[in-house]
Amino acid sequence: HFYIKILRNPKKILIIIQRSNGDVLLSSSLVKGIYEHYKSPQIDLLVNDDTYSIAKLVPYIKNIHTFSYQQKKTKNGVRKKKLYKIFIKNMT
Repeated sequence: HFYIKILRNPKKILIIIQRSNGDVLLSSSLVKGIYEHYKSPQIDLLVNDDTYSIAKLVPYIKNIHTFSYQQKKTKNGVRKKKLYKIFIKNMT
């Protein structure tokens, strides 16, 4: 199957961390392991907007995308569209 070959050597990876600063910070070892194992792919993070400053400290990250829990309460459709765009961008 073609998708198994893609998974063996992905060029782009999106890591989604929906929780707190500690979760983002602890992802550093995961990101490093993925980066080394898959031979330097582009790795993007999708994090809650209040964890952005911690996400900037994570090594090997190309782009940091944010979402807002506040936006979820008011504009759920807008938030979903933004997340879909980020996902599609990372799949191509």
